[in-house]
Amino acid sequence: MNSIDALHAGGRQMLRFRKLIVVLYFANLVMAAAVVAPLAMLISGRLGHSLDSDRLFLNFDPSWIMETIYSDTAWPATAVGITLGVAAIVFLLMNTFFAGGALAVFHREDDAFFSACARYFWRFLRLLLISAVFYGLVWALNIGLTSAIDRGRETSMEARPWVMLGWVRIALLWLLLGVVNMIFDYSKIITVKRQKRSALRATILSLGFMRRHIRRTLAVYWMCAGVGALFLLAYHGLSEVLGQASTVAVVVLIAIRQLYMLTRMWVRLWTWSSESHVYNEQDQPVQTFSSTIVAPAPPSLAVAE
Repeated sequence: MNSIDALHAGGRQMLRFRKLIVVLYFANLVMAAAVVAPLAMLISGRLGHSLDSDRLFLNFDPSWIMETIYSDTAWPATAVGITLGVAAIVFLLMNTFFAGGALAVFHREDDAFFSACARYFWRFLRLLLISAVFYGLVWALNIGLTSAIDRGRETSMEARPWVMLGWVRIALLWLLLGVVNMIFDYSKIITVKRQKRSALRATILSLGFMRRHIRRTLAVYWMCAGVGALFLLAYHGLSEVLGQASTVAVVVLIAIRQLYMLTRMWVRLWTWSSESHVYNEQDQPVQTFSSTIVAPAPPSLAVAE
């Protein structure tokens, strides 16, 4: 199975799990509502009796929110920061929980989704903690490169090389983040398929698998990421064309944003399903020459009458 075959197999499998996308969408919708509620109350309290609401409706100013939050320490201004912090943690835990069920049903389609979510949650949580170390190393490298480029730019008479190095730094950052994502995608797949309980062992096996099949794993991941980037560009293009000059435009824009959220979830699940097919195909035991030799059956003994 090549990369295209894995993507086709993952796409066909996703057609059988449309309900999974709906479940994840509503879970994320509830989370978004919990985050937006304090902010909506803050805006309503500040602008409910002001003509500034008309101005901000046509051209919303994020700096107004920041100034309001910093200038007011009362609720709900304080609740916005607290809610965002709690929501970030809950969001990570929620996606870690659902990842176990999704990968389990991708591997065994008759598996119970929520039961698998609970079964693999603590294992995936340990993987999440290990992944934080990898993401931290990538971020530290990015900070170091940024500092080096800034120091070189201060003493240079020409800006162009440093601007180009800045773009190279950004490209390297996204590449490394993608590689870390891949490492722990396959760590989760290995945890589910091989029933591994050790997160560190699953990570080591994932690194070994990616090293042996680096071209195929990179191709599948970045093709899925490319499709996701196309959806993002389409969303931004439609947002710029529609604008927010009328209530109808705002309603249509909200609908487009919800559709974009569905596509993001589909791309993520499609990536997991395709990677699962890559692992299932490449992880088959190698058949040796000795295993193909079939021992002759013993001759039957006829009993003389």
